[in-house]
Amino acid sequence: RAEKNKMEKLMKLLFQQEKALERYTKSFLSMEPTLHTLVLGAVLSGHVLKAEASMEKVKTFMLDILAKTVLTSKVKLRMDLLSQLSTFLGTLTHEEFKSKLLPAMNKYL
Repeated sequence: RAEKNKMEKLMKLLFQQEKALERYTKSFLSMEPTLHTLVLGAVLSGHVLKAEASMEKVKTFMLDILAKTVLTSKVKLRMDLLSQLSTFLGTLTHEEFKSKLLPAMNKYL
């Protein structure tokens, strides 16, 4: 519990500054598209949601990783990592799910 509170305070301090948010977004979008990148984005996306312009770019990048890397994986993915995606998946609209994830899921089932 104390660890979670510390993390929340750190994120608030970090993302209060617009330049820090821009640097985070730029760095995140240049990362290799892996499950670990997706988990990092999911954990931090709750703190970035206030900046709509940045969040849309991040959300699109994360949906691409989910559709192209995670859903198409031929190896069993770690459940502890996948469970970290719940916050991000909760922010998806019905339209985003229908247009971006459902076609990838249907293709690989």
